Amino acid sequence: MPTAASPSPAGVDLGADGLVEVLRRVLRGVRHRSAPSSASPLLAEAEVEVLVLVESHGECRVGEAAAELGLAANTVSSIVTRLVVAGLLTRTPDRRDRRAARLTLTAAGTRRLTAWRDQRRAVVVEALGALADADRAAVLAALPALGRLADAMGDDDG
Repeated sequence: MPTAASPSPAGVDLGADGLVEVLRRVLRGVRHRSAPSSASPLLAEAEVEVLVLVESHGECRVGEAAAELGLAANTVSSIVTRLVVAGLLTRTPDRRDRRAARLTLTAAGTRRLTAWRDQRRAVVVEALGALADADRAAVLAALPALGRLADAMGDDDG
């Protein structure tokens, strides 16, 4: 991974700024158009990240989640408390270490993540459908390279 002192290919600096800005705008657009319903209030991005992490692991400890997300354990603990109160996660004492808690996704949490993904997918499908064929093809063709970029940045979320 290049550092601030290492040289980069010509134009990469400008391309990096443009990519970050476009991705920010795309994600903001998805968030704004994925309006929550009264039955399903908006989840904060950090809450979604915790739910997705617990879903992908089946269960995990708060400390493990914090380390994997790069957040402070007390921050994740606060997020977990909100998710437990909302009925989306369960927190049970770890059998091997009673000081630690194991997190598992509830059925409501699974339904909530499915609805969140479905809503976001619908927003992106609609936006892609509004593009000219050549632009849509270019966006879709860029996905493998963007995945490799995420891998190069250490995003192993898969």
